[in-house]
Amino acid sequence: MFFFKMLSNYYQRYAICIECSESIFNPICPICLANEIEAWLKAGNLAEKEKRVLRNALKKVLNANHELEGVSSRCIICGERDDYMCPYCFTEKILDLLKEKGISKKSITKFFEIFNFDFERTGYAREFENEPEQ
Repeated sequence: MFFFKMLSNYYQRYAICIECSESIFNPICPICLANEIEAWLKAGNLAEKEKRVLRNALKKVLNANHELEGVSSRCIICGERDDYMCPYCFTEKILDLLKEKGISKKSITKFFEIFNFDFERTGYAREFENEPEQ
């Protein structure tokens, strides 16, 4: 019983990602991250079709995230308390949608050159390190 109470107190005090249940060490809310991705898209880094697919993926993930609740911390960009999902899980969801829609490996690699939150290279970053671009 004591363990569960201690665990409950931990979850109430620290921001925990609702996807991976890890502490959020880079508290950037999904809205700010989506805004950064949108700015990157406006710089002309992808073809128009791929931009549409990425924008739709962003909307889908943001809409799903909008319904979620949990303990959050303040976003380091906007100062709001709505970062229930860590940037790694957010970008992983975007990756899954991009792969599902058939976006080229080259374009996905361009995206992850900027928006890679797999710092330890234990997740999705490994997928792009050893494979040739298509």
